[in-house]
Amino acid sequence: LMTATSFVPFQYAASSVTKMPKPLPEIVKDYKSLTVQAGNPGMHHTGVQITQGDFITILAKGSIDLYPEQANVHVYGPKGLLLFLLRENERLGEYVGPELIEIKENGAIYLGYRGSPMSTHGKPLNPEHFNDDTGSFSVDIIVWKTGDPILIMKFLERASLSQPDDRD
Repeated sequence: LMTATSFVPFQYAASSVTKMPKPLPEIVKDYKSLTVQAGNPGMHHTGVQITQGDFITILAKGSIDLYPEQANVHVYGPKGLLLFLLRENERLGEYVGPELIEIKENGAIYLGYRGSPMSTHGKPLNPEHFNDDTGSFSVDIIVWKTGDPILIMKFLERASLSQPDDRD
């Protein structure tokens, strides 16, 4: 699943999805902003550790072109293309937009994207099909100290107001 490779699967995001205040607010346990680069097959450890009872939200924007030689016919946003694992060897989760996910077991968050058919655990069946993909997703991972949806929604609304021109 996770193999040693010569590429760097993630970069610190040039622009985060959500503008996070410094210091982090009391409701946030952990936060990381990453860029998922096209052309990197498989699922990659984000460096975010999670424990049973945590709640997380993944926010993403950007686009990846799966067939750049076909003039913007296959350009996709993160919904349905961005994938996550909450533990190595777990079944893949598909990004469907912002949601509150309760963590059932200790683990780590892995991210990748569906650039070709993949196994249920994130192993690309044709890794060579990723080679010509272009673009990227900016991804924010927020680990919450509480699963209170009202507090979380209030926080996310305030954060989105600080970026009013961002519609991704």
